[in-house]
Order: sequence, then C-alpha cells, then structure tokens
Amino acid sequence: MKYLVISTKSQHAQRLEEELALFDIEGVEILNPQDSIYYQSLWDEDEAPSVELGNEAIFKIFGSKEELDRIVENYKELILKWDFEELIEKDWNEIWASQFKGIEVAGLFVRPPWLEARAGLMDVIIEPGMAFGTGSHETTILCIGALLDFLKEGATVYDVGTGSGILAIVAKLQGAGYVKGIEIDEMALENARLNRELNSVDVDFSQGDLLKGLDRKADLIVANILPTILKNMKEDALELLVEGGHLILSGILDKRVDEVLDDYSQGLKLVDNRSMGQWHVLILEKQ
Repeated sequence: MKYLVISTKSQHAQRLEEELALFDIEGVEILNPQDSIYYQSLWDEDEAPSVELGNEAIFKIFGSKEELDRIVENYKELILKWDFEELIEKDWNEIWASQFKGIEVAGLFVRPPWLEARAGLMDVIIEPGMAFGTGSHETTILCIGALLDFLKEGATVYDVGTGSGILAIVAKLQGAGYVKGIEIDEMALENARLNRELNSVDVDFSQGDLLKGLDRKADLIVANILPTILKNMKEDALELLVEGGHLILSGILDKRVDEVLDDYSQGLKLVDNRSMGQWHVLILEKQ
C-alpha cells in the first residue's frame, strides 16, 4: 500500500481533515511538525518545506495510488509539498514506538502495547495500526469524557464509526452491558478486533452502515464522525434510543454546531455542549 505525505499551512488543516473523509482512503494521521523525529522521518533536510514549523501541518494518508492522486489533484492550491512512500510495516511500527507515549484522560491511561500500565489509572490498550483512533485527538478525548459522565451500569451502547474501537472498549471497561461497535471499513474492524483482544473485553464489532438494520434498543449511542455523515443517522438514532437515553455526537467543528443541532432538534434535548480547541461534543437526551 502507498501512503501520501503532504504538508500544508496550519490554517488549512481542519478543512483537509474534514474533507478527506469523502475519499476512499484506508487511514490518515496528522503529524506534529514541531517534533523533529517525525519531521526528519518524512523529509530529507534539504527537501523540507520552507515554512516555520508552527505554521505547518503534515498529513500521512494511506490508500490506493489512484485515490491519493485524486487528493493531490483536488488540493494542489493548499499543498506546500507532497511525496509518495511505500508502506513498510516495520517502519510504521518503529515510528509509532518512538512517538506514541500514551495519554491520560478522565482517569484512564490509553497506551500502545509496548508501554507499561500506570498505577492508579484504568488501563486501555490500543494498537495504533493504521491510525484509526488512539485517543489523542480532541474529539476522542471529548467523547471519552462524555461517555464516562453519561454511561450507566449495564447500559446497551452503540459506537458508530468505531475505528480502533476505543470508545466501545472504554464503555465496556466502565461497566456497560451489551456494546456494539459499527464500522464500514474492514481494515478498521480488524484493528478494533485486535484491540478487543488486547483489553480482554466482550464487544461486538461488526461491519455496517451507521445504524441501519439494527433493532435492539440502546441506552447510549456515541458517534465521532463528520457532520455530513451524522445527518444520515438521525432517524435511526431517534428510533433506537430508549426514552431518556443519550446521544453523544462529536467530530463537529465550531462552524458546524448549529447545523448539527438543527438536524437533531426533533425529539431530542441538548444536555451539554463541550469543546476543546475548535472541536465540540454534543450530548442530547431523548424526550
């Protein structure tokens, strides 16, 4: 598999992050250009874009050569520099091993398998794999916090667009009953199932299109996906939620909050709107 490395000015990063979901790619990782190890692993010193590090964002995008070519063609005006590399699993793992140090969030320690657990924190093990969500993104942190605040013992939980499975796994570790993680991408599902084994939890991960075809009522539904996709699941979410059940929606930038609230205004009450940077999580309750 190929991967595409592109650099862009930081003001374009959020637009790219949102719109890349419209392409048929296998994964994306946004790297910190201020980290010299990351930076040197991607560009030769004399090839690095001539931009101050604090003003640049670097994306590693995984997918077919044809789809990566489409991305370059569509975003030429935003790209400072781009290059194609062949994915070598050993190289990928070495980069992650040197960079992913784990994160502490809401009493949890989210870590890769090669790090030790931390005393006093609940252990959540996530194999980074193809970057389907390690817990470090603002939206994941927001979702974890909301999940812990609104999850009830024995609750039935759906995690839509589960990616690495981190939210579903956290729900199960925190006392949920039946937990189902739904994902359309088969590679992401493989990663989620691996993480299920690493954490020794009973979570039902399956391939599916949002909430379509499900009939089991849920006490809590969490979806950390783009607003354009959130719009497509509102009717199913309302149908599946029990009275008083909660819907946690994230992946929402400042400018899209009102749009999502309008989409989900019928039959649901906004309980909380939390933010980190320019990202939001909305917690709604079924009336």
